[in-house]
Parts: sequence; structure tokens; C-alpha cells
Amino acid sequence: MVFEHIGFHQADFAKLRGCRPELQDTSWLKPGAELAVVLKRWIGTMPSTPVVNSNSHNERVKQIRTLLGIEGKAVSEWLKAEMLVNSPAELETIQVDELIQWMVVQWAAKQGMQHNDVLNSFLKHVPAIIQEGYSEVDALKLWMEHVQQQAEQKLSMSVG
Repeated sequence: MVFEHIGFHQADFAKLRGCRPELQDTSWLKPGAELAVVLKRWIGTMPSTPVVNSNSHNERVKQIRTLLGIEGKAVSEWLKAEMLVNSPAELETIQVDELIQWMVVQWAAKQGMQHNDVLNSFLKHVPAIIQEGYSEVDALKLWMEHVQQQAEQKLSMSVG
């Protein structure tokens, strides 16, 4: 039955039937694939991840790698060792995100910063900046400035 396919029980269905206008039509008498699509959209279980062109993975990694000053050879070695691939184009989006986090940590190490501190800061600030409407590259630039300012403050406090 359609409900079992999407993880709904008939009791849940009975509660929902009258609460949404699009769920009050006669299609409820004979549920089918169309109804399943309506339900999935309504309850938010339809995949919303856009299909990403693999070339955009390459471009994304190249832009960020260049911004962070990470050598292409280091990225290639990481891809082969950690993901067993030759190119970012072969990765899923979440794996590209992981690669970017690795590159951020490499950049921070060159700045003399601790791995966990940098990663926590990155995960806290960069998505928030992107949510404000900045591009990923601009968000990274702002975050990098923030990290460098914090490092300078720590250095001046330890010297003074």
C-alpha cells in the first residue's frame, strides 16, 4: 500500500486527511503513485538535493584550493589516499565538502592554528555566512580574515 511505502500508518493518514486542501480530493479513495508524490512533497521526504555537474566539483575545489594556497598535488594525493579517486569530479557533494574541510585545516596549520579549533570555527561560521547570501568563496574569505585577526590578537596578547 502507498502508506507503507512512505512510512505512514493508516491512523496517521486519518488524522491528516482533513488538514490540507490538496489532500481532500477524491484521489484519497484510490491512492496511487500521484498521491504518494503529493504526500512525499508534503511531508518533506522527496530528495531536494540538486544534481550537480561533476565539472562544477572540479571548479569548486580549484577555486577554494587556490584561495587557501593549497597545492594541486596535495589535493590529488588526498583524493587518492582518502577517497580512492583521481578527481573531485568523481566525488559526491558531501565528499567534496569533506575535501574542503581538509583543505581548510591544511591552511590553518600553516597559520599555526590547532586542527579542532579551526574546524569548529569553520563549521560554525562559514555555513552561517553562506546563509546570509554570500557565495562560498566570499564566505571563506571573510572567515579567513576572522581567523587571521584572532591569531594576531592571540599573538599580541602573548607578546604584550
